[in-house]
Amino acid sequence: MIMLSIDPDSQSFADGQAVGTLLVAAVAMAIIWFATKAWRRGPVPTSAVSA
Repeated sequence: MIMLSIDPDSQSFADGQAVGTLLVAAVAMAIIWFATKAWRRGPVPTSAVSA
């Protein structure tokens, strides 16, 4: 019955939704950043001759 006391029209409810959305977006960006690290780095030389 705690759900009955939430006011979806309040400013703090809107702030919480905005912060939550930004947090999810930041986590998604961090996952994409770490997942594409090798792709962004490019080819790595395998021997001293190639370098």
